[in-house]
Amino acid sequence: MRITNSMMINTMMRNLNKSYTRMDKLYQQAATGKRIQVASDDPVAMARILTISSEISASEQYKKNIDTALSWMETTETALTQLKDVIQRVRELTVRGATGSLSDTDKAAIQAEISQLKEQVVAIGNATHTGRYIFAGYQTDVAPFKLVETEMGTKLTYNGKMISPGGIALGVDAADFAAFLENPDNIETTYAQAADAMRIEIGMSNLVTVNITGPELFEKGFGGIFESLTKLENVLLGQEEYMHGFVDMKFSTTLPTSGLDLDNSDGTKTFNIEMGGGVFQLNLPNKNPIEAEDIQKAIDANEYLKKNGVKIVDDGANNFIITADEKFTIKAGTLGTTTDATPAGAVLAPLVVSDRLSGTVSASDISGLEIDDGTTLHTITLPAGATYNLDTLSGRNAFIKDLQNGLPAGMKASFTEDNRLMITGEYGSSFEMTANTAAVALGFTDTTSATPIASATSVIKTEKLDTSAMLDDLDKNLENILGKLSGIGAKTNRLELDQSRLEDTIINLKKLLSKAEDVDMAETIMNFKMEENVYRSALSVGARIIQPTLLDFLR
Repeated sequence: MRITNSMMINTMMRNLNKSYTRMDKLYQQAATGKRIQVASDDPVAMARILTISSEISASEQYKKNIDTALSWMETTETALTQLKDVIQRVRELTVRGATGSLSDTDKAAIQAEISQLKEQVVAIGNATHTGRYIFAGYQTDVAPFKLVETEMGTKLTYNGKMISPGGIALGVDAADFAAFLENPDNIETTYAQAADAMRIEIGMSNLVTVNITGPELFEKGFGGIFESLTKLENVLLGQEEYMHGFVDMKFSTTLPTSGLDLDNSDGTKTFNIEMGGGVFQLNLPNKNPIEAEDIQKAIDANEYLKKNGVKIVDDGANNFIITADEKFTIKAGTLGTTTDATPAGAVLAPLVVSDRLSGTVSASDISGLEIDDGTTLHTITLPAGATYNLDTLSGRNAFIKDLQNGLPAGMKASFTEDNRLMITGEYGSSFEMTANTAAVALGFTDTTSATPIASATSVIKTEKLDTSAMLDDLDKNLENILGKLSGIGAKTNRLELDQSRLEDTIINLKKLLSKAEDVDMAETIMNFKMEENVYRSALSVGARIIQPTLLDFLR
C-alpha cells in the first residue's frame, strides 16, 4: 500500500490529539481530585457514587433532625421541670392553707400567690421552641392554653376547649351548673383531640414522637394543678365542699337515605363534611350502592376527622346516623344532595357516676350489680374469686375489662380522672341501676333502697375539701409529671445513640465514596508526566514527518 505524506501527517495529528486528550483527562483528575468527571468515564462506578452520595445526604439530614428533636425535648424538659416545681409549691401551700390558725393577712398572701401560680401554669403550658408552642399538638402557631371567664368561674381551656369543665365551687345553683355542663360550647376536649403527635424522621422508616401528646398531661398536669389551686382558693374562702360535674356529649345528625343518590358506579359522588373551619371531601369507592361502611373507611382515612371521632352507621330504618366529638355540618354535594344538612346538634349520653373509689374490691362484693336498659334487667357477674386494686392502673383496667363484658350492648364503663366509676348508655337513651349492695359497694349510693338509681344526662357530685385528698391528687399529678420527665430522658438517650450511630455511618460512607471517586494523586501526577513525555516525543518525531516546503526555504 502506498503511504503518502498526507496520510502520515493525518496519523500524526490524530495521535497527538489522543495524547493531548489523555493529558487533559489526567489534568482534570489532578485539579479536581476526582477520578470520574462525567458518567461516561465509568457508568458503573458513577451509579455507585450517586447511591453513596444520596445515603450521605440522607444521613446528614437525619442527624439535623435529631438535633432538632433533642432541642425540642430539652425545651419540653425545662417546661415540665418548672411545672413540677409549681406542683411542689402548691403542695406546700395546701398544707399551710389547711391550717386553721391563719390570719386574714396570711390568707390574702396565699391567695395572691395562687393567682400568680395559675398564670404560671398557663405560661408554662404556652412554652415555645423557635416560635412554636411545644404543647399545642399540630397547631403550633397558636397558644394552646387560655384562661376563660365563665358564669362558673375561671376555666382553663386547651385549643379552645375546656379541660375538665366540671369542677366548680359551691354557691352555684346545681341546675345552672348542669346547664353549663350541657352547653355544647363548653364541651370538654377528648383524649383523641389532644393526642396530636409530632413525629420526626431520624432514619429510614424510623419516626420518633418528640412532643408530649398524652391528654393525661393536661388532666393530671396543667388541669390537675389548676383545679388544685382552685380548691385551695375555696379553702381560704372558708368553703368546705366542692362540686364536680360529669357529662358525655357528642354531636349528631341524621341523613335519610331516601334523599341520597347512593349509586357511585361512575365514581362522581362525594361526601363532604364541614368541621373546624374546613370542608373535607371524602373519596368514595366506585360502587352501587354506597354503604355506611364505605363512608366510614373514607372518614378513617382522614386523620382530622378520625381524631374528632366522626362515625357513621346505618340505623336500619333508611337513615345514616353521623356522630362526632366536634360540631359539623354535612355539606351540599354529598351523594347528590343540593343543600347543606342541618348542623349537627348536641346529644347527651345517660350516665351514673360513683363516689371516689380506692383500695381493693372483690368480685363477691360487687357481683349482682343490676342495670335495667328499659327492656331487660341485666345482672352483672364478675369472675369468681377475682380481686381488683383500684389504686393501680392495672387493677382499674382489669376491673373495667371484666365489668364491660357484663354490661348490656351499647353501654360502657370507665374511670374518671379522680377515680370515680362512670357507666354510660347509648346517646339519647336512659337506664336505671338497682340500689342494691353491689351499687353501695361501688359507691353509686350510700344505702340500699327500693328506688332505683336513675341515669341522668349530667351528674353532679359534691365532695368535702379534705387536705389529704387534695394532697393525694397533687401526688398523682407529680407522679405523672415525673413519669413524663423519665420518658423524655429515655428518649433523649436513644436519640443521642442514634446521633452517634449516624456520625459513624457518615464517616464510613465518606470513606466508601472516597474510594469510589477520589484519585490516587501520586499515580495521577506520574501518569501525567509520562503522557507529557509521550506528547513531547510525538511532537519531536512529527517535526521530521512534516517535510519542508518551498515556502519554508523562502522564509
